[in-house]
Amino acid sequence: MESKTHPKNPGSGPYALNAYGELERWSIHSAHSNAKVVVGAEKGFPGLENIQKDFDRDHKRDFKFYETLEETIDAAVALANR
Repeated sequence: MESKTHPKNPGSGPYALNAYGELERWSIHSAHSNAKVVVGAEKGFPGLENIQKDFDRDHKRDFKFYETLEETIDAAVALANR
């Protein structure tokens, strides 16, 4: 939800713009190491389809993305406890 008191500058690009590069680095890193990674993103997040394709490609499988914060947290806790 957009802040009414501190709205985002429309010219600054999509929310979480820096996340694209960070996610790509983690996709590559986790695909070639024992790093445990869980990713969550709301449907409609700009560029989500491309990010998912990158994870699928890097991991050579369908990489699960979670649609809610609650699902993402539950998955992260479950993965950490393995």
